[in-house]
Amino acid sequence: MFLKNNKGQSALEYLMTYGWAVIAILVVIGLLYWLTSQQASSQANCATGFPNVSIIANSLTKTGLQMQLVNGTGKSITSAIVGAKFTQGQTVKNVMSANPGSGATMASGTSGSTGIFTLNPTGGLASGDTLVDLNLTYNDGIFDQAATAQCRGKIA
Repeated sequence: MFLKNNKGQSALEYLMTYGWAVIAILVVIGLLYWLTSQQASSQANCATGFPNVSIIANSLTKTGLQMQLVNGTGKSITSAIVGAKFTQGQTVKNVMSANPGSGATMASGTSGSTGIFTLNPTGGLASGDTLVDLNLTYNDGIFDQAATAQCRGKIA
C-alpha cells in the first residue's frame, strides 16, 4: 500500500520540478528578447568612433541620429562639423553638416569635454536596418583634422 502512494508522489514531484525549470527558462528567454529589441530600436551600434574623439551616447530614430562626442585629443577642438550618409537598403540620404548644438567648440584647453551633434536627413528615415557613415572635421588648434566612423542600427 505504501509503495503505490510513493510512486504517485515521486511522479508528481518529478513533473513539478521540471515544470518550474521550463517556466524559468521561458522567462529568461523572454527577458533577453525584450532587452535586445529595446536597445536596437533606440540606439545605434557605433564602432569605436573617431580616433581621439569618442561617441559616448547616441540615439537613432526616424528623424535622424543624435550623438554625444567627447574630446580625447588633449587640445581644444574648434569648428567641429559632422557629415553623414544614411543607407537603408537602396535608399541613401546625405547630411552635409550637423547642427553642432553645444559641440562647435569642445574643450577650452582641456581634454574630456563633450558636444552634442544632431544629423537629420531631409524627409526623415524609414523603419528598418540603417547604416550611417560619419565624417568628422575639426581644428585642434594647429591643424585641420578629419576622421570617419560607422554606426549600424534598427529603427522601429
